Amino acid sequence: MKLPRFLIPSIITLFFIIVLLPIFSMMVVPFFSEIPGSLASDCSLFDSRHLTLARNSLGLAVGTTALCLIIGVPLAFLLSRANLWGNGILSIILIIPILIPPYIHAIVWTNLNDYFKCIFHCDVHSLWGAMFVLTLAYFPFVALATQGGLRRIDRNMEEASLLYHGRWKTLTRITFPLVMPHIFSGAIFVFIFSLIDFCVPDILRVRVYPIEIFIQFSAFYNERAAALFSLPLIVIAILLIVLQRWYMKDRAYIQVSLGLAKEITYNLGWFIIPACCFFFIILGLSTILPLVVLLNTAGSFSNYSMIFSTSIEQILYSFILAFIGAVLVMSLSFFVSYIIERAKTLTGTLLGFASFIPLAIPAITLDGSD
Repeated sequence: MKLPRFLIPSIITLFFIIVLLPIFSMMVVPFFSEIPGSLASDCSLFDSRHLTLARNSLGLAVGTTALCLIIGVPLAFLLSRANLWGNGILSIILIIPILIPPYIHAIVWTNLNDYFKCIFHCDVHSLWGAMFVLTLAYFPFVALATQGGLRRIDRNMEEASLLYHGRWKTLTRITFPLVMPHIFSGAIFVFIFSLIDFCVPDILRVRVYPIEIFIQFSAFYNERAAALFSLPLIVIAILLIVLQRWYMKDRAYIQVSLGLAKEITYNLGWFIIPACCFFFIILGLSTILPLVVLLNTAGSFSNYSMIFSTSIEQILYSFILAFIGAVLVMSLSFFVSYIIERAKTLTGTLLGFASFIPLAIPAITLDGSD
């Protein structure tokens, strides 16, 4: 399949207008617009408050990523390589926490703050509480990325290692290094999502860059200051994206021939009991507990029918908007990806990098610039 010659520049132009132009406008126009103050006065905002925001934002992102790795990687190995009961069904259940928005976790744990204090001896309205909440929302990204890597690595290398070494050496010296690019990618995305998240720090009252950006936009109407506060996030996120693309580029860790027809499984023995307990504790905290609290807070069934009858237009509008947005994004992404993969030129390389730039922009910044 080959795209018509006129379609490639049309797609690139459309991508620039829809995706890149608003971002460039957001970052450039405030510095040349006639608003009160000067660039020098805006830069004075970067004082001790800036250090506090940087410490909290980076601490939140690093802590959440570390916790997601601690939870997600072992879960992926247990579900993909261990003899857990019903690991196929458990792998499907692992997707459920992604369907619960992070701000729902924040609301739930705000209501459970007394229990949080008793268990963790810490207020949920803190940096540690925000790490905990974001971890429950984002650990499936690491787990699913790791699972995907475990299913696609070359099993011939694992089979060869098993002939000369034990299962433990095969796991630590062969399997884990082969799946490391997937783990790294999942960690990068968790770091970026945690860095630019607005809802959870807002609900839990943690001062981070997205909160300050929103304040500058909504309270002071200072687009220039908001753009300046966005720059550290954008620089960090873009550097991480470049690092991820460099690390993943042309790495031969996946082969079409997967060797063994059946995946290698490890018999956990008596350790299967604590492994299952670990899985169900994480599932309970990330899925069961939020659903139970929400159902209990919502009240009787009559409340659902009343909400449905009074908000049917808003519900339909949300679904229609989501459907149209998904179709447009999928269509544009398909053609952009096709050009990136097929056009092995400077244009394809630049387009591939530019396609990751929106991921580095905090959503609250784009909302405020509309």
